[in-house]
Amino acid sequence: MDSQVKNTIVKEKNKITIILVFIGICFISFFKFVFKMDFSDVDTAARSLGYLLGSIIGRCVIVFGISELIYKVSKKSKNKIILIMSIIYLVSSIGMLSNKISQAEEKKQNEYKKITLAEEKIRLLMNSSLSEKKIEKEDITYEKYGQAQECVSFVQDLYSEVQLIEFDKNDQIYELNGTLILSYNTVSDINELLDVRMKINQSIDSLNEYYDSIYKIYETYVEKIKTFNDSNDYSKNFAIGFNQTVQRTLNKLTYIKNAHTDQYKFMDNILKFLEEKEGKYEFHDEQLIFFTNEDVDEYNKLIDEYNNSVDVFTKLINDNDEKVKEAMDFLKGEEK
Repeated sequence: MDSQVKNTIVKEKNKITIILVFIGICFISFFKFVFKMDFSDVDTAARSLGYLLGSIIGRCVIVFGISELIYKVSKKSKNKIILIMSIIYLVSSIGMLSNKISQAEEKKQNEYKKITLAEEKIRLLMNSSLSEKKIEKEDITYEKYGQAQECVSFVQDLYSEVQLIEFDKNDQIYELNGTLILSYNTVSDINELLDVRMKINQSIDSLNEYYDSIYKIYETYVEKIKTFNDSNDYSKNFAIGFNQTVQRTLNKLTYIKNAHTDQYKFMDNILKFLEEKEGKYEFHDEQLIFFTNEDVDEYNKLIDEYNNSVDVFTKLINDNDEKVKEAMDFLKGEEK
């Protein structure tokens, strides 16, 4: 009787142990499943759950199948064989899981380093653009920048194209100096006056072409960034941030364009007026003297319009320069 009770207790212990090992196999399978599977959409998740169930059944079949084979050969206690095989499998699975966790952590750290390097590169590109330093393009690779590769490439291409137009603009725009333009040398010589008017109108055309080119570049990149919706999470978040700020950039560019061209238009209005009033004024003690009060009033009105346009443009540029300075200070702080 005592022997039967003892055998029953041993069998129950073995059964409990086997159940615990089975639960252990389930947990091991689950953690492997978490590290391996992708939950990005419903279909993938369904396939992943099917993989989990199949892997649990498969591992149990292997353990119990090998145990059954050993039992038939050795004729020893089946429960003990199953218990030993389960423990061996469990220990080896824990080892493999630990290795997978280690590999996953290493991969995560490597990706984090690449993302950090990518963000440093983006800050460098922004800094070069803001400070008008020539951008030296490099080959942007996945090996170096990881998931942020297309973001870095996007920023480098965008700023490089804008910078090229910026440099070209500086060679095509006539410098607007009201004091110099309305000096005796210009006003007293109709040919010089007409030449300055021509340069001013050419500058207006160049400014419109410059700002239109900037618009087109941004519009191109707004379309280009739509492809980021099919990319990784980093690129998707980058695209969201870009789309949230690009419209503000374009609106600010519109204000600057209008204020910039207005200066030239109002100066041209002054010169056009002087051209039409040729012979009805003279230059004395560095001042224009008109022969009628009506011409004096019209000229003063045109001068006020020009001065107001200069004030508006100067304020916009100063505000923009302040934003640029804040951005550069921020970037310098980020680089420390």
